[in-house]
Amino acid sequence: MQPFRKVHTLGFALAVALGGFSVAHADPAPTAQAATGAATQSGKSTLNATERQMLTRIAQANMAEVAAAELAKTKSSDPEVLKFADQMIKDHTQGLKDVSEVASRTGVTLPKDAGRAHAKTLKELNGLSGKKFDQQYMAKVGVEAHQETKRLVENLRQSDNAELKALGEKMMPVIESHLKMAQKRKPAK
Repeated sequence: MQPFRKVHTLGFALAVALGGFSVAHADPAPTAQAATGAATQSGKSTLNATERQMLTRIAQANMAEVAAAELAKTKSSDPEVLKFADQMIKDHTQGLKDVSEVASRTGVTLPKDAGRAHAKTLKELNGLSGKKFDQQYMAKVGVEAHQETKRLVENLRQSDNAELKALGEKMMPVIESHLKMAQKRKPAK
């Protein structure tokens, strides 16, 4: 990869995850609007606060996965990690598109960044290199983040809202597949 492309990709990944704010100075408690996706384009959402929060968190999880995978493509040389990262970019870009479409139809404005918790993880990963990066990327993003996303998607599947339920049903096989891929990965020697 060319040096310019690496810097550009890393900058993009950090910008997505950090959302233009400093993690060191970030208030740990999200605002009510950010936590629930309460601001809407039309001014009125058809979803309740819990449903808006679920949609917001799923969107942020997808943004974080793409940003972390972009970082992995600049930090890893392990073919298995790179293949996993490519798959994350492809699938989570589609996942974010699907979430955005539901948000648009239900009047929810999604955040522009992945949120503080995801930004913290990305910042930690950015400080690593080599096998240590690969191990932590696969553990934190591959396994832990997908376990959390699986819980979020399960909540969507349990929703009374038909659009959220359908979104959860569509996303669950993809998330489960990612989790299995990450859990099966054998660390490079």
